[in-house]
Amino acid sequence: SAEPPAAVPPAAVPAPTPAATEPSDEQLMAAVVADLQRYAQYAPDEVRRELAVVVQTLNRQRNDANRVRLAVLYTLVRTPQDDQRALQLLDSVAKSGPGSPAIKQLAVVLQVQVAERARAVREEQQKADAAVQKLEALRAMERSLLRDRVRSGGGGGGGGGGSGN
Repeated sequence: SAEPPAAVPPAAVPAPTPAATEPSDEQLMAAVVADLQRYAQYAPDEVRRELAVVVQTLNRQRNDANRVRLAVLYTLVRTPQDDQRALQLLDSVAKSGPGSPAIKQLAVVLQVQVAERARAVREEQQKADAAVQKLEALRAMERSLLRDRVRSGGGGGGGGGGSGN
């Protein structure tokens, strides 16, 4: 009965050593999620400052967690170019070799969301461009009608006959 307590301490001694040098998957995921929640509260100037810090951090520690952090900060800048940078980072995390499975899953989820937002932004831009083209066509038609009315002597009944222009 003295052997089981003797067997437990040697097994417990090596376990804290790896945990102290490298965080567990759960700890890493919790740290990343906490950072992402913090970023969501930032004002635009805070996002830009944090972006610079995380770029430097990624240059020193090239890992999937820092890539996800940087990608999310890029999405908060909200430009199409930054969304593309975010998608590239998230894609590299999702397709990378060894690493945290949880971080890879998070990257895939974020990648889908960013891609969907980018698609929605593109569609809205296309709708806006189409509306501008229609408006320009209507204005051209209006100018043409006014020119025709002026050339024909302002006849035809209504509309003021081109006065004021």
